Amino acid sequence: MGVLPISLLEAAASHLATAVVDLVKLLKVCFDESKAAPRVASTSSHSLEMSTDSIIAGIQDLLQLVRAPSPAPNALYSTLQSVISSVRETIDTCQVEFDAVETGSGADAQLNADLYDPGSARRILDGLEKGHLQLTDQLNDITEAQEAAGDDDLDNEIVRELLNEMVFKQRLTSALVDVAKFTKTLIPWLE
Repeated sequence: MGVLPISLLEAAASHLATAVVDLVKLLKVCFDESKAAPRVASTSSHSLEMSTDSIIAGIQDLLQLVRAPSPAPNALYSTLQSVISSVRETIDTCQVEFDAVETGSGADAQLNADLYDPGSARRILDGLEKGHLQLTDQLNDITEAQEAAGDDDLDNEIVRELLNEMVFKQRLTSALVDVAKFTKTLIPWLE
């Protein structure tokens, strides 16, 4: 009979999710090592460090949830909300930090000025904005499924079906990979 396209997609999604979990674990290790670097206390840099740390932890949690045979709707929804919030905070803080470096007004800026590049900064912000939009779209899909079920509880049949769809899992995983990639780019700048 041969291999069905759906089983190929499931296998590919599983391999991709495993690779992303490994990547995020590596990012987490790199980020933890960067904490040892001496820094001048700064509210925006502390906020940036906390938000990137939250993104990495949230991505790890989301990937574990997505890989589950039957993702827990409430846990996935709340973790996705948290990651979206952390991405927004990172974007806003980066904009402030990037502006401070570019105008020279950030004497206590926590970005490594030797690594800072305006073109790369714009690509990071654009990439994080795109990832934020994609993750928000995924969250909206869950909300719409909940509304279609006419149920106040996320743990209903329609939401569970959505969370088990390969297309949903692939779109979510792809957005998480993009956010992880741009977050990884920021980490050396914080050292």
